[in-house]
Amino acid sequence: MNKKYTFYNIEVMQKGDLNGYIQGDITFKYNNTEYNHEFLFRFNDSSNGDNNKLVSIDYSYKIPYIEEVWPEIEKYLIDYIGKYKIEKDGLLLIKRDILFQKDDGLLQALLSTGLCENKGNWIIKCENDIKVMKELQKACSEHMKTVKNYEDYKLCFANETDYKDNITIK
Repeated sequence: MNKKYTFYNIEVMQKGDLNGYIQGDITFKYNNTEYNHEFLFRFNDSSNGDNNKLVSIDYSYKIPYIEEVWPEIEKYLIDYIGKYKIEKDGLLLIKRDILFQKDDGLLQALLSTGLCENKGNWIIKCENDIKVMKELQKACSEHMKTVKNYEDYKLCFANETDYKDNITIK
C-alpha cells in the first residue's frame, strides 16, 4: 500500500440506506500535514451505479495527488471486500481467527465443540457470530479451570483480514 494514505475505521454496511457499501476513514499526507477524510465505496448496490467503485472521498479536491491514487485505493477496497463471503441472503460474513495460548488440551476442547475449524499451525477459525464465540469461550473456560494461573483466560477473536479488529468474550 502506498505510504501517502492509511485506512482506518473501515465498516462494511449490511443494513439501512448504505447496505452494500463500505464506509470509513482515510488519512492522506500532503502539505507536510496529515488530513483525515471519509470515504464511501459501493460493492453491492447496482441500482445506484456500477459495483466495486469508490464513490467518494470527502474534500478529495484538496488532495494534490488524488487522481494518482484513486485507482489504487479502489483496488485495495475491492480486495478488502473480496475477503468476505457473500451469503445467499446478501449479508457479508467474515471469519474470526481464534488467538489462544498454544495448549493441546485447549485446542481439543475448542475443536470438540464443532463450532470451529482447525486450519493447522495453531490457526483456528470460527464464524463471526457472538453465540458461537460465547460457546467457544465457555469451552475454553471449562478447560482452563484445570490449568494453574489461567482460570480467567480469555480467547481473542480477531477479524481474519485485520487483527486490529478483535474482541474478547466475558
